[in-house]
Amino acid sequence: MHTQELVSSSYKIVSLPSSTSSSFQNYTTSEAFCRNIGLVSIEEQRKIESTRVAVAGCGGAGAGYASSLARCGIGSFHLADPDSYELVNFNRQVPATVHTLGRNKAVATGEVVLSINPHAHVKAFDHGIDEKTIDEFLEGVHVVMDAIDLFSPRTRRLLYQRAYKKGIPVFTAGPLGPSFDEFCGFTEDMNDEELIVRHVVSTAPSGTHLKYMKPKSIDFSKHEAPSLGSTCSMLHGMLSNEVLIYITKRREVKGVPYYFQFDSLTLQFKQGYLRWGNASPLQRIKIWYVKRILEKGKKEREAEKKALELQQTK
Repeated sequence: MHTQELVSSSYKIVSLPSSTSSSFQNYTTSEAFCRNIGLVSIEEQRKIESTRVAVAGCGGAGAGYASSLARCGIGSFHLADPDSYELVNFNRQVPATVHTLGRNKAVATGEVVLSINPHAHVKAFDHGIDEKTIDEFLEGVHVVMDAIDLFSPRTRRLLYQRAYKKGIPVFTAGPLGPSFDEFCGFTEDMNDEELIVRHVVSTAPSGTHLKYMKPKSIDFSKHEAPSLGSTCSMLHGMLSNEVLIYITKRREVKGVPYYFQFDSLTLQFKQGYLRWGNASPLQRIKIWYVKRILEKGKKEREAEKKALELQQTK
């Protein structure tokens, strides 16, 4: 598929050939998304099409959000990710194929969006977001999808702080409730590992995954953590549906301190209300416990590494 890239200092705008070409002469959004009608009204579909969504991070979660929302008929996207696709991404990341190896994730995700809807407007921020690009990334945006890598907590803080200031809802957060920093209990003096632990404990407070997840599989130094493609696919649908609910105003979308958690391996659904976020006594205990098991996992990983090195020297 032929693509054109218009390059500027802060982002690439990736565009497919216009719908006037022979490839797309019969393409219309009204027909492409007509099966939505009946579940949403024609007027609601027009509102969906006029919505601009910013997706921060185009990996396992973000690329799926973009693809799912494009199929819902969202007409405009800002996509940001500084990374390129690698083989380790193949188990869960929608655009990760042998054809996209080594290519920027935001650009490749933009091409997926445009292959679904060639009339969509896409800006791909191939350097990610930072203080220089965050305002442009959020310009004219109605909804933000947080899919930033777990090991980039400071970029996530920047996104939430600036979106909160501009009054833009961020999913998995909502437009109401405390700020991201208040909910997670972040302070400026915390290191990255502390920020990550607090983020995980606040977004998965029920901790059902702790019964089966192996702590030694999480390596902060290598930025490695386990995830399943099937789970990512469920996340794409659930969160994209919440965005449509927000756009069409079908019901109230509850933001923090409300939480909803589904564990597909144990078939447990948990929902609740964290009145003080991570500042609550119970959440503080959970943070302490998670730190403890992560430290145990680190020791197990180091012991296995030493045993392997010893075996290789024999």
